[in-house]
Amino acid sequence: MTNEFVTLIPQIELDMIEAYLNGDADPAFDDYYDEHDVPDDAIPSQLQIAVARILLKEIQGSLPQWAAVKEDGEVILNRKSIKRHPKAAKLIFLPQFVCCINWADSGPGYSWPESYHVIYIPGFEKFIVTASRDGADAQGCADHAIGWGEASEGALLVAKRLIQADWDDKRKEYDQERWIYLFDEGLVDSETADLWADEVWLSDTAPVDEDDD
Repeated sequence: MTNEFVTLIPQIELDMIEAYLNGDADPAFDDYYDEHDVPDDAIPSQLQIAVARILLKEIQGSLPQWAAVKEDGEVILNRKSIKRHPKAAKLIFLPQFVCCINWADSGPGYSWPESYHVIYIPGFEKFIVTASRDGADAQGCADHAIGWGEASEGALLVAKRLIQADWDDKRKEYDQERWIYLFDEGLVDSETADLWADEVWLSDTAPVDEDDD
């Protein structure tokens, strides 16, 4: 971590990113969580949620968003606005869009998108990967960090390893079925995303030889 990096980001945000990379959920962040409405009942940890919000704030307009218009013309948005620490940070993170999948279509106008970004963290020489949905319905939060890797591994390989691990966790823990199609391509195109998914969901489906007797 460099001194230059410290001067470009509020100390509390730096401390949370460092704590996340070190695997430490420091209770000293409780005041921040309260001030920024970081939920304490979501499936991901508060630290995972807070770190993702810090990294994704500048691109929040491109993240999945469910919207509806009431009869009186009022627009209802499912995703809440992301806010960073009031002390303006000079450092703007530049998330790289990996892809956006659709887990399912549960009805007309009701899809379950999840997009993934990989973000380089200067000073730490790491990449953090985030997952974003169109609201808090599925996991109790719209965004969270799903893991990190060394910069030397490369953005794409870090993204593949962590996204596949996240899918595999859902498959094993919740019997999650394979997502149905890709909404948008980024670093990964449809063909590659399908291959990634096949490696997860087809891994336990090899044919078993049957005894003919």
